[in-house]
Amino acid sequence: MRILDPSGAARRSEALLAIVSAMLKHSLFLAALPIASSCVIDDGAQPHVDLDLQTASSEVIRGMVQTERGVLIPGTVVSLPAKEDGTIIVMTQGSLELSDNTGDAWRPDGHSGRFGRFDWSVLYKQSLENLLLTFGLINYNLPNGLEFPFGERGSTTELLFEASTHAWGVQPAIRFNYDVDEVEGLYLQFAVSKRLEFGDDWNLGLDLGLAWMDDEQAFWQYAQVPATSGVADLRATAKLTYAIDQHTSAELELGLSEVIDSEFREWFELLDVDPSQIWVGLGVRWSY
Repeated sequence: MRILDPSGAARRSEALLAIVSAMLKHSLFLAALPIASSCVIDDGAQPHVDLDLQTASSEVIRGMVQTERGVLIPGTVVSLPAKEDGTIIVMTQGSLELSDNTGDAWRPDGHSGRFGRFDWSVLYKQSLENLLLTFGLINYNLPNGLEFPFGERGSTTELLFEASTHAWGVQPAIRFNYDVDEVEGLYLQFAVSKRLEFGDDWNLGLDLGLAWMDDEQAFWQYAQVPATSGVADLRATAKLTYAIDQHTSAELELGLSEVIDSEFREWFELLDVDPSQIWVGLGVRWSY
């Protein structure tokens, strides 16, 4: 049931213009950030930088498999300490296609060696005793969105709010992602995480999340027509990390995603997309 929209030079030009426009808007936002942050950053505060490079056997976002083939996922995180136990964070992440064939998946075929998505985030974290609050903006960009087989998709921006704490030996959290741009819809996730350390060099991170989305998100993420709200995806990951040296670590990840709502699952079957996904990832991280 794929509604394939043939691509052409004109559509590629439109996609490129959309990417450039999103980058310019984000650059202007980042240019204004130092002015706004000067009120909350101590003189002499030093940023912390994480560089991450991962490969994964597939990529799944909010229950929808983006590609069933391999991807290369580079990312950066710049954290700047602020006053009163706060932190300003600027993040980027991309997903580079490693095959021209995406399989039975969301993204279009024919883009090996090109980015299928890239995201920008500007966040602020505030620690309040045993409560950690995070809020900010996330901008999503889809370079090949005009060719999506289930309908055109472009760039959009979400407002994020997250509250987490430590209780019963784990870290529970609730996350609100509300799209303030193209979608105007809500994605709500309840999550819990646990980190286990084995000596000085090994640790295991376990994450489990269950999400709900409204009908606007269901149309944007799943192309569901008519769109309905419901419990979206159950997502679980286990990441084993080994510290190679003071600045470098290697990572092995195993993840699974399961779409829960019966109406969503029936819709996935109509799209010939599997609502149950498992993937494996390998990566290396540099921290300075």
